Amino acid sequence: ADAASAVVITSLERARELGAADGLLVLATDTAGVEPRLLGIGAAVAAERLLAAAGQSVAGVGLVEFNEAFASQALACLDYLGIEPERVNLDGGAL
Repeated sequence: ADAASAVVITSLERARELGAADGLLVLATDTAGVEPRLLGIGAAVAAERLLAAAGQSVAGVGLVEFNEAFASQALACLDYLGIEPERVNLDGGAL
């Protein structure tokens, strides 16, 4: 199983406009399990479902940070989600 998370950083004023009285709002959570032959793609499936649950899409994400065990896994997830490498791990990753 894999999980996904997304963080939006904004001003306290904008956060309150969005309904987060104390500056923190959890819009959605998700986890995903995939068939063993699809090992590694679960994070992308979870991210896709998480964004959909929050009423968002990959197109609306400006910066992506992947923390995966293998570079090939991160590349497969990027391909699955259709994310351009220029938006990913701009300050390095955890590989």
